Amino acid sequence: MGIGKKGFTLVEIIVSLAIMTIVAGAVGAFVIAGNNSYMRGNKELTLQEEAQLTANQMIDLIIDVEKGISFSNLTDQEAVDVDGNVAKDVNGMEVTNASVSELRLINNDNSYMIRWQGGAGADYADANQVYLYEVTNTKDGEGKVVVGDFDAAKPALMAEHVSSFSVDLSELDKRKVVLNMIFTYQDKSYDISETIKLRNDLSSEPSSIYSWISGIRIIPEHADLKQGQAFVFDYEITGDEEAIAQGVTWAVSYQDGSACKSTISGNGKLSVAADETIAENILTVTCTAVADPTIAATATVTVQKHMVDSLDIEPKDASVIQGDSLQYSYTMEGTEEAKNAGVTWSVARVDATGLKAGTTINGSGLLTADRYEPTGTLVLQVTCTSVADPGMSASTKVSVLPYTNIDGKYDATLIAKNLTTYDFTEGSTEKIGYKALIECLPSWADYRNGYPQIEWSVVDDYANNYKITGLTDSDGRQFQAELECGNMTDTVVRVRAVIALSVDIKITREIDITIPPLKTVVNAKEPYIYSSQFVLNRNGKINCEIRNYKGEVNWRFADIPSELNNDFKVWNGIQKSYQVGFEVYDGAYDNVHQEAYLTTENTGESTEVRALSYISWDTEYRLKLQAWSLDDSTLVAETVILVPVVDILFANDQHVITVLRPTWTNRYDLHAYGFESGREKGHRAAKLAGYFQGELPLDSNTKFAEIDNMHLPFSQVQFDIGAHEENDYLIMTIYDERYPDHKRNLLLEVEKNPEWWEWKDNK
Repeated sequence: MGIGKKGFTLVEIIVSLAIMTIVAGAVGAFVIAGNNSYMRGNKELTLQEEAQLTANQMIDLIIDVEKGISFSNLTDQEAVDVDGNVAKDVNGMEVTNASVSELRLINNDNSYMIRWQGGAGADYADANQVYLYEVTNTKDGEGKVVVGDFDAAKPALMAEHVSSFSVDLSELDKRKVVLNMIFTYQDKSYDISETIKLRNDLSSEPSSIYSWISGIRIIPEHADLKQGQAFVFDYEITGDEEAIAQGVTWAVSYQDGSACKSTISGNGKLSVAADETIAENILTVTCTAVADPTIAATATVTVQKHMVDSLDIEPKDASVIQGDSLQYSYTMEGTEEAKNAGVTWSVARVDATGLKAGTTINGSGLLTADRYEPTGTLVLQVTCTSVADPGMSASTKVSVLPYTNIDGKYDATLIAKNLTTYDFTEGSTEKIGYKALIECLPSWADYRNGYPQIEWSVVDDYANNYKITGLTDSDGRQFQAELECGNMTDTVVRVRAVIALSVDIKITREIDITIPPLKTVVNAKEPYIYSSQFVLNRNGKINCEIRNYKGEVNWRFADIPSELNNDFKVWNGIQKSYQVGFEVYDGAYDNVHQEAYLTTENTGESTEVRALSYISWDTEYRLKLQAWSLDDSTLVAETVILVPVVDILFANDQHVITVLRPTWTNRYDLHAYGFESGREKGHRAAKLAGYFQGELPLDSNTKFAEIDNMHLPFSQVQFDIGAHEENDYLIMTIYDERYPDHKRNLLLEVEKNPEWWEWKDNK
């Protein structure tokens, strides 16, 4: 720089820049603060304008309402978008649990609904919006207003950012309505609270023209319940269809309004607490209309002391012969006090006509039918009533059968002839089910006129879980039925046979079928135990194998009763054995019963299960056979094996035999259901005896010769029929002398021997 010329030094330049930076910063801060202030003011102003505009629109609609106004708060409702479709959240899921408030304004020609929808626990774009719905009204034949269908109306967006919406109608009788709203946007909110004076006096309008809710009542209005008992109340509500659809809320309290121990669910199910206070009309049940909480109905509940849980009577739908008796029993669950008090018994005719003098039932449940009590199917009703709790009773109907000289003439037995698994397909899934072949064995029937006629059914199968099919034989009768149990598992199903023995004699018999816990009813690929037959006869065997499982398993029974234990001495000590088990041929032998011993366990992919010959004939056993993994850590599969009570039958599935009179030394084969031949010492299991019965006195030459016990189960019975036998049919009663109370009746139809009578006449 030349002499005499002046400039800025470096220090001066730095100082100048610093001053300029400070000034610029101050100006910038002022501009930002001003802009923020402007944005806040503009945001608040916009919120106020939107709130006031919305309020003005609503006020205009409310102030001129002509017929009716109502307001309701709802929960768990569908949110909608501006097109009327169900709104979706940020994940694309439909919002069905929104909080909704509805204000309905009913006029002569049209009606409006102002609908606000709030949050639903998840964000969605249409939350905190208010929509307006308008519908056109019509009139019915009496000129009454019929409000249009709001569900069919298309919504119009009234406002956004509404975080709260309510209408106070508490002073509607003074024509005053209070509108409350809160508008919220980011960090700003604006409250609206407007008191609106209605131009029209709604109270002067006849209620028959329009009423949101016109009436409500609880059904029943009183109930007597016990501690711990549950009861479902119903209700009846009248008024607007949409109001009715909103339903009611339920509450229960003591009569004075204080909280009680009992509870009531949203569907009106009252659960009386086990320790609830006992008193008359102690509880008050209240149901309140959701659409109009000012309308409610109440019912009273008397709480009684808990005594009886259940009461059952056996047998069901039984039969009694004129002049005979039938023993009834009951099963009661409840307090010891109730059990100790017992029951009272009564009998009456179903048609309410009087009983014959000799038809009575004593305090022990023994029913006696008068010799001349009118016969019929299920014409009597036997009832047992709890002494401690007279409100608890059980009843069953009884058939009265004609008098007979034959003991057990009208008996019938149901047997499980075959139990096994079967394949079925449900949809596209292959499954394994359980099925049974059941047979009916009547003692007597009018065979000459087409009887017996048997109707098969499953007891209490309200859900149609089972399929039962009667199998028709060559004579058109259905002595057998096949039961398919499908998806049912690990339960007991009761099969009923209604047996018409003749045109006017009908009896009912039942049998229980135990279904094993089959995993394969869900998927056929699950392991299961297969056998062609799960009915195990005494002196017999069945073969079982594990399917859908790789390798061997440990076989054992889970629940062998103690009476089937069979411990006996062998050369080196005591051998643990069962009367039902697994036979292993290692030379051990039970010399007392002359049977090879049965082991308690076996290993393999299959096993042979045997039952010894001397198991009690009159006892049924249902044994659970299990297959365990070799390390015993996993139960692979299990099933149920039935060892049935023994019944003596005609061979070759014959139910009746025709015999001629006179004939000498008739010979017929007998078969023992539940017992099997084929082993060396099996014939020692029985000592059969028998006798004849008839309605008329027997001819002296009609008699048994003998029953051959040496070839069970195909024993041969020998008997003679006298020339002067007057009975058209005979009952042949067979029994094992070890069990004289367990008898089986077999029917013989008697016809003339034409050759003998021709020879006699010629002679």
